[in-house]
Amino acid sequence: MRSEKREVYVSDDGKVFDTVEACQAHERQTAANAKRIEGLKVYKVISSFDSTEGRGYHRHTYIITDASFAVVLEYCLDRFGKPLAAWYGDGFYEQWIINQSDWTAETAIKRAKEPHSGVGSTRGEADVVFLSGKDIEHPELPSPVYPWPKRRPRPCWGEGMSGRAEAPVTYWHGGPRGLREILPPIKTGKRSIAAELDPAACLRSKVYVTTEYGAAVLYASVIDKGTVYRVEPVGEVEHDPDCRQLGLSYQCDAARVICEVRPKGKHLRLARKALAT
Repeated sequence: MRSEKREVYVSDDGKVFDTVEACQAHERQTAANAKRIEGLKVYKVISSFDSTEGRGYHRHTYIITDASFAVVLEYCLDRFGKPLAAWYGDGFYEQWIINQSDWTAETAIKRAKEPHSGVGSTRGEADVVFLSGKDIEHPELPSPVYPWPKRRPRPCWGEGMSGRAEAPVTYWHGGPRGLREILPPIKTGKRSIAAELDPAACLRSKVYVTTEYGAAVLYASVIDKGTVYRVEPVGEVEHDPDCRQLGLSYQCDAARVICEVRPKGKHLRLARKALAT
């Protein structure tokens, strides 16, 4: 038996390193990371206007970014659509409203977890978007969504063929946190929730997306720390042959993450309960 003494270096945040160079590099990176977080701007967007009852806007989105306002505005136009919509007669109303906030990024993340007013399908919803070209180390900041997809997926047969302009389809995917793209299990080697729930019908070579946020929450509820992503399908978008409800579920080669819309804990619990019955 022998004993050895060795010199280690401990950074200000408690991490241990074998060399002083590695320790100093970590502290420089930590300081740069903190400075970048401090410099992030926050924009508050309200949308989902209740045009029937006139009860205001029911969805809150907090955009945390280091990009210019022009980039933020382009993102909002791509995600929320035109800011104005026709109202009775010659009138109009604002479909979404954006304002810059004096909140810090930490405050926006905290406020997103608090209860929000609203009615209907968007009651109490708030999501956080990190609009940036570079990732940042933060335990609760979502993955960056810049640049985001601007092209809509090609419609399936029978969609968009009515001779009039069709509303863009929104696709959702339930999965683990921290994803920037959705790849099929055959490429990632990860578990397939869809195949576990229906092994006879679901393909490990495909990614499954849905047009219903609630359906994506069901899949997210099966995963530890699951979440929901708004996505853009990549490749051919085909109807899920196992889904009896037309227009609900689709399969594709992969999907790009547009943003994360994290479901509330109570919604995940309700989804787990529904799957168990």
